[in-house]
Amino acid sequence: MVLLNALIGDNRSTNKATANLLGMNLFGWSCHKLNLAIGRLIESQPGLAKAFDSVANLASKANTLKSAAALRELTELVAVCRNDTRWSSSYKMIFRDEMELRQLPELEMPRQSDLQLLREFTPMFAKLDSDMIGLQKQGLPIASARGTLNEILEDFPELSHYLAQDAGIVHNPTFETVGRTPGSPTKNCRSRKNRSESFDASYHSFCFVRTMTRRDGGGSQSLRPRRKRKKVADRNVAAYKWAVSILGEEKVKQIRQG
Repeated sequence: MVLLNALIGDNRSTNKATANLLGMNLFGWSCHKLNLAIGRLIESQPGLAKAFDSVANLASKANTLKSAAALRELTELVAVCRNDTRWSSSYKMIFRDEMELRQLPELEMPRQSDLQLLREFTPMFAKLDSDMIGLQKQGLPIASARGTLNEILEDFPELSHYLAQDAGIVHNPTFETVGRTPGSPTKNCRSRKNRSESFDASYHSFCFVRTMTRRDGGGSQSLRPRRKRKKVADRNVAAYKWAVSILGEEKVKQIRQG
């Protein structure tokens, strides 16, 4: 018998539907909420979304058969599609592989004004990327994740649409608020002191349904090591089989389509 206390996941519509079907609370997806919030922030900055689009266009062209073959001679990385809520890899790519991409004559590089704009925002993105990495740490307590989002809100209050504790994207604000022991510290993931005193969001207590996240055919693209593909695929297959064993194949299909 499998006992599920709650669901935790990073895809709002899919995991919320699963939580509703199972009649249990859902919390988490801090990374997902932060990705959505950063996307909103990018759209609010004049010219920044256009600069990101130019990087996405470059990555798309680098993924063609001819360009991909030429790029393989210069780097181990290849252009792959990414989810439309993933933002960090696009801006990283243009600085990490700009020299290699410039050696491909068939690729039209983004305008210098777009590159300069991306460079100006790099410190902000680096800070947010650091927060994102911290939120992805296995076993991160709920209070620490909430503390990180609160600190981000202090710097960017306009992101409250996604990051606020009572934001519409939150499945159960009350459950997420009280999901820690009384008197436990609210240190965020940037400060690891006394983390063991916080509520322990143990990975053994929750149900992960990451494989139910849909693949998006659009969005921009990034460069990712080829060797990670098989590892990710194997993990997704294993998680999918686990979900089927719990919910049944028909229910899983219903959730993925819903």
